[in-house]
Amino acid sequence: MIVRVDAKATERQMKYLGWLSRQGKEVYGEEFSVRKLANQLGYTWPPTRKEASELIDKVKQFIDEGLKSQEFSVSTQDIIDELEEKKKQEQMKTLASTSPQVYMIQIFVDESKLKEVESFLDHMEVGYIVYKEAVYEEA
Repeated sequence: MIVRVDAKATERQMKYLGWLSRQGKEVYGEEFSVRKLANQLGYTWPPTRKEASELIDKVKQFIDEGLKSQEFSVSTQDIIDELEEKKKQEQMKTLASTSPQVYMIQIFVDESKLKEVESFLDHMEVGYIVYKEAVYEEA
């Protein structure tokens, strides 16, 4: 059986090009057309078997590139959103755990015990202020 290279594309090739056209419309929108793409690439319509084979390869590659760019951009945006959300959650946890709540305790200590209390508070890394009771003498 002799197959002519310049013969028209097979019915199977044409059906596949039609299917690729529908896939292209899903990726690139309703304006996409395999026929228009074939004309832009310099192929005749209907294509020959050889042209159909080449066209099928090029259209598949074109659609795959479009899908990859969509997946990449969508997944990149999803990743960015997810990272920002995690960062916000971590910041909230960090703020909740690191923002110290300040308590004030009033302790009355005899002057003889003051050095021991100060040493204890320093060891616990607790800030403190010492007020000395004012003694008023009557004249």
